[in-house]
Amino acid sequence: MGMASSQINLLRLTARKNTIGSELNHLSIQKMATTREMRKVSEAYQEALNSKVLKWSNNAGVTYVDLSYKNLMHPSNANQNVPYLITDSSGRIVVDDKYSQYAAMISPDGSAGGDYESVRTKILAGVTGMSEDKLNGAVSTSTELATAKTNLDKIEGDEPTEDISNKDIRSFLKNAGSINGYDVASLYTQGSITLGANASAAASSLTSFVNAFSSKMSTYIPSDYTDIFTQACDDWAKAQGDEFSTLFSQSEDNLKVIGITKNGDNYCYSMSEIIDGIMGAYESAGGLTNTNDRGNIVYGTLTHPQGSTEWNAWKTEHDTWETNYNAALAEYQSALNTDNQSLTADEESTIAFYDQLFTAIAENGWTQNNMVSNTEYLNQMLQNNMYYITTMDTAKDASGNEYYEYYTSPATNIDNIVQVSDSDAEETARAEYEYQKSIINEKESRIDTRQEDLNTELSAINEMIQGIETVKNDNEERTFGIFA
Repeated sequence: MGMASSQINLLRLTARKNTIGSELNHLSIQKMATTREMRKVSEAYQEALNSKVLKWSNNAGVTYVDLSYKNLMHPSNANQNVPYLITDSSGRIVVDDKYSQYAAMISPDGSAGGDYESVRTKILAGVTGMSEDKLNGAVSTSTELATAKTNLDKIEGDEPTEDISNKDIRSFLKNAGSINGYDVASLYTQGSITLGANASAAASSLTSFVNAFSSKMSTYIPSDYTDIFTQACDDWAKAQGDEFSTLFSQSEDNLKVIGITKNGDNYCYSMSEIIDGIMGAYESAGGLTNTNDRGNIVYGTLTHPQGSTEWNAWKTEHDTWETNYNAALAEYQSALNTDNQSLTADEESTIAFYDQLFTAIAENGWTQNNMVSNTEYLNQMLQNNMYYITTMDTAKDASGNEYYEYYTSPATNIDNIVQVSDSDAEETARAEYEYQKSIINEKESRIDTRQEDLNTELSAINEMIQGIETVKNDNEERTFGIFA
């Protein structure tokens, strides 16, 4: 009876041991599954950390704001009132429902080649809130301003100019003839004028010569430069006169270096030094000159001197032109003042923005997608190159007519658009990661506890089975001993 009971216990314990083994195996599989779950959660978190988003920046990414439909397609401080057009792969402008109603006025079916000019005032009134009368008035004053500017430019371009030729210094000096008894051109090559025996006499003689030279030669200087030439002569003569008191105290050898020599008791001054000094002062004061090297000054001089028949004819023509020019300038200034009072600078800037936007819609066509107002959606479309950014520049054709050139590129190629880490996605991913991690950790904890309990029970069962088998073996040995 005892042996039968032991056999039953052994079978029961063995069955339980097998159940525990099966459950431990199942728990091991569950634990491996949690490891895979944790790896997937970690990979998703890492992917979120690498997530990028496009932002708008005006300082190379130091600071930035959301890259939104408003920042691109509405006048603002962000885009400095310059449109950054959202375009599809066909080059059409992508607009929301607000702009689509105006785009439909230009091109009902969204095709390129629409007519903006005929509906311009109506569209601008709608998007800016200005009255059509104000806008029409602004167009009128703008037209008057353009007409006045064109007239002013034409008259300015027709200014009759003095007959000026470029001559070297020697050709110029031939017109001087004899001044105060000195043949200027001849003495310029090699010769001097006598100044006097002392500083006072020298200064007086030099001043007299320079004044006479200034009076005679100024008639060969273009009228716009006559005053400069005369002043340069006066300034140079005064500077020399102020220096004579100290100059004459030097040795004769030192004086020769600057062109002053002694002839008996009188001091003489080199003509080339005098003329070069005067012309150098004239050039430094802004005179019409181009100095190649010292002593070879090339400058503008009148072919017909002031007071001549030819010069008087030019002067009469120029006076008439100047009267007409002043009248055109006054007309332009009046139109400019009226134009400035018509619209504020901000209003003009806003109108310029919308003119570019709707001109682009007319020339390139348009398509509607209300989702572009969603910043996240727009970001995805731009990052995946489903949409692009198009900018525009003003150019002129061979006839001087203005037109727009368009430049389309991926958003990441635009200077004001930067790609940065998506902090919102990171924060959301971090929260999801921590949540999923806590769930998985709890699963693992329950599995570990259950495995520990089962292993403890299994150890106890193994001990009990070993005890039963020991008793069984002892009984069998004793039984065989009795019947041996």
